[in-house]
Amino acid sequence: MNAQRRLEIAATIASAAIVAAGVLFFGWPTFAVLAFYWIENVAIGIFNLLRILVAAARARQPGSGVMLGAFFTLHYGLFCLAHAYFIVAIFGGGVDEGHLFEPVVALIERVTAEPVGIAALLAIVIATGIDAARWLKSADELERADPQRALFAPYGRVVVLHVVLLVGAFLLQVLRAPAAAALLLVGAKLAFDWIRLRAAPAPAAGTVA
Repeated sequence: MNAQRRLEIAATIASAAIVAAGVLFFGWPTFAVLAFYWIENVAIGIFNLLRILVAAARARQPGSGVMLGAFFTLHYGLFCLAHAYFIVAIFGGGVDEGHLFEPVVALIERVTAEPVGIAALLAIVIATGIDAARWLKSADELERADPQRALFAPYGRVVVLHVVLLVGAFLLQVLRAPAAAALLLVGAKLAFDWIRLRAAPAPAAGTVA
């Protein structure tokens, strides 16, 4: 296992451990856990926008990269906004219909309310950034020069993950054991990331020590 893969696994485990500590020692509810994973979605989108621009530049199609990047920003941004709405409406006490971005503000405030939350957020962003770096150094040169493939890269991961998390969170809330529900979600997310990391291709030989 190369150093980059070990660092990504360490950051992923660290983020899960910090969120679990927040549940156990700071009383974070399921809403707080989902808020962290929503922020992760946003980080994935930001890094994927860079992937699109890099792939377009490598394909010598900078104009196409700008257009695809703008489309991705709008489409993925609306996806994240709708996802934020459902999280706040179901788990965060409801949404003020008069403020479009109120769910986004509520999620960010929940994540940054305490120093331990900021630490968890940093770990999530680091793990996501390493994942993007691994893509940049992967052996598949064709993929790294195909902005169309980069455009759709994050959707499968985030849709499957967050459908599972939302459905699981709803079912676990019914059990009226918020701490157990939140910890089970953290465990499910960590298992999902572990499987994904084990299946991900390693960087090309010679690119990483």
